[in-house]
Amino acid sequence: MMFSTAAPDEDGTWPPGAIRDVIESVASDALEDGFGTAVINARGATWRGEYEGGVQERDLAAKYETFAAAMSAGWGRTAAMLRRLAKMYSSEARREDASAKLWRDLEI
Repeated sequence: MMFSTAAPDEDGTWPPGAIRDVIESVASDALEDGFGTAVINARGATWRGEYEGGVQERDLAAKYETFAAAMSAGWGRTAAMLRRLAKMYSSEARREDASAKLWRDLEI
């Protein structure tokens, strides 16, 4: 979905106002799910050391929480969609942390 690759507004807010307005006016779960999937897919493959854990995902979760906070006042659906992305990345960070712990525990 092309919405997910839109540049932020001049003040750094993302998604930009025109896209937020579409999300709010269409009020479609399918549109929001597609947007979220496109954001996740745009990240592509990731690499990390076996002990790194979920650092990358925690950074992404924080980024989407910040975007969501900026949307809270006037774009509730957009903010909720961004919070879902943040929650998904937080969950992924915990999974990566658990994987790193397993690697550390295997060390002799």
